[in-house]
Parts: sequence; C-alpha cells; structure tokens
Amino acid sequence: MGFDISEPMLTRAVVDNDGPQTCYVRGDARVLPFDDETFDAVCCFGALYLMPEPFDITREMLRVLRPGGRIAILTSYAGQAAPIRKALTATANLIGLTMFDRSSFVDLFSSAGLVDIEQQTQRALQFVAATKPR
Repeated sequence: MGFDISEPMLTRAVVDNDGPQTCYVRGDARVLPFDDETFDAVCCFGALYLMPEPFDITREMLRVLRPGGRIAILTSYAGQAAPIRKALTATANLIGLTMFDRSSFVDLFSSAGLVDIEQQTQRALQFVAATKPR
C-alpha cells in the first residue's frame, strides 16, 4: 500500500507501480486512517525530512505497526564532519528540510520499546530499522 498527501504523487505512483496487489491511499501522515496494529511492515523512504512534525509522524507509523512487525526509514543525516554538517544544515534550513542527528530515530525507537534496532549512515543519509516486540 502506498500513502501520500499529494494527489500528483499518488497519480505518478499508480502509473509507475500499477500491480494487481497494489493500492494507494491519500491522507495526512500525522493522522493515519488505519486501525492500531494494522500492518506487518511500515516504511518511509525519503520523506520524513520534508514533513512537519516528523517524530509525531513516526510515532503514528508505530501505532499502525503490528507486534512482531518491522519499521524501516531512510532519511537525512547531519552527522558529517563539522564544516560539511554546518553547510548541510544551513542549506536544509533555507529550503525547509530537517537534518536529523545519529541518535534521533534510534532514541525514538528505543523509547517506544522497539528491539533489533539497526542503523546505517552514509554521507547525508541514514537508514534505521527496528522491530515492534510481540
């Protein structure tokens, strides 16, 4: 299932990925229109740094994740060497992006009780995944 607030992005998703077991829902990620513990897996790639209230949105993704399910995110990472970090953060602030530090999502997942937390960083990106305990 794909989810987005943008009608043009959903239209493009349908054109690019119109398989028989694929569906798309339009809505606001701050209030996902799904019951608690609906999904076995939740992922958000390349979007959290664009959204208002990214940590509230991440908690909302955790709400709809079933026990035993896995969450995976790919988002921005500000943890470069000091001169690069300052330039990235300044540029991001100018254009309305959020740069996250190394502990942002690891700490959020840990405080939410998730297990098997893994993180990989490379340049200005970080991948963080975890499992919701059964």
